[in-house]
Amino acid sequence: RSLFLAGALLIKMTAGSTPSPAHVDKANIGFYDYSAVVYLNTQNENFEGGSFHFVDSSGVEVVEPRAGRCLLFASGAEHLHQVQPVTSGQRFAIGMWFTLTPHCGSAL
Repeated sequence: RSLFLAGALLIKMTAGSTPSPAHVDKANIGFYDYSAVVYLNTQNENFEGGSFHFVDSSGVEVVEPRAGRCLLFASGAEHLHQVQPVTSGQRFAIGMWFTLTPHCGSAL
């Protein structure tokens, strides 16, 4: 099956920015099938805080942002996630969402 780009966003978080509450991407936009985050800078070098957390009944899986790291996951309920507050510096990432539905995205 073909994959289509459904959206992309440059995300800047600083101390005082509203953190991301726990959410499921597909619950926000029903045609999102896959989500990705590409980190543009590194935690504990360029900023403090700002960890990415997958949350489920067995606990929390923490992903530490590092420049160049790409996090790719299915957008459904199996990947409830949130971003912790940035406490100092600036955190930059690119968020991307992909769909399997041709009329809801752009060809890659």
